[in-house]
Order: sequence, then structure tokens, then C-alpha cells
Amino acid sequence: MLRIVIIEPEIFTLLGIKGAISQSPDIEVTGDATSGKLGFKLIEQMNPDVVLVDLL
Repeated sequence: MLRIVIIEPEIFTLLGIKGAISQSPDIEVTGDATSGKLGFKLIEQMNPDVVLVDLL
């Protein structure tokens, strides 16, 4: 199972991405954050395989 963390400041976009990714049985969203600061804390705690980050 692929474990990911999503970092996206726009809450509705975050929820949409999370919902779409959660449809896949092979991917687990282990955490999400609306800021980089919270996102880095999640990355340290969850140790995901992939981090999806909004750079803008």
C-alpha cells in the first residue's frame, strides 16, 4: 500500500484531492495539512512514501 501526505492550502481543493485519491484501494492518505509548517510535522510523524505539495 502506498502511503501519502497531502499539503494544500485551499481546503476545498484538499478535500477534492483527498477524496479522489481515497478511491484507490492501493493508496492510503495518512495525513493532510493546509500549511507547509503543519505538513512538515506530518511528514516527520507519518513517514509517507509520497508527499503531494502545492508549491504556489
